[in-house]
Amino acid sequence: MKEIIYDLIPEDRFITKKELMNLTGMDERSVRRYISDIRKDHSVISLSSGKGYKKSKSTDDMTPDEMKIEYEMVKHQIAESNSRIRELKKNMKSSIARLKILEKYIHIWYNIYEIAKGGRKWKMEIVLVQVHIQHL
Repeated sequence: MKEIIYDLIPEDRFITKKELMNLTGMDERSVRRYISDIRKDHSVISLSSGKGYKKSKSTDDMTPDEMKIEYEMVKHQIAESNSRIRELKKNMKSSIARLKILEKYIHIWYNIYEIAKGGRKWKMEIVLVQVHIQHL
C-alpha cells in the first residue's frame, strides 16, 4: 500500500490528503502513517498551508527556477518541523515533572509496604512517610 500511495503523489502539483483518502479508500490516519513511512526513503514536500503532498523531481529534470522554488519549500518544511519539535519539547516538560513526582510516590509506597510487612514496631515510621507524601 505504501508503494501505491507513493505512486499517487505527483511531482508537478500537490495532492491533498482528502484526494489520497478518496483514491485509496483509507482513513486520514492511515494516509498520514503511510506518508510518514514513505518519507523515510523519499522526499515528500508538504507545508502547513494544507496544499497537500508533492514528490520531489530529480534535479536532472528541474529547471533552475524549479530548483529555487523547491529549495524554499523544503527549507520552509524543515523550519516547520523544527518548530513542532520545540513545541513538543515544551509540552513534555510538565509531563516529565509529573513522572518524577509519581516515581517518588511509587518508591515511597513500596517502602511503606516493605516496612508494614515488618510488623507493629514500624507503625510510627509509616506515619512519617505518609506525611512526607502529602507534601509532594
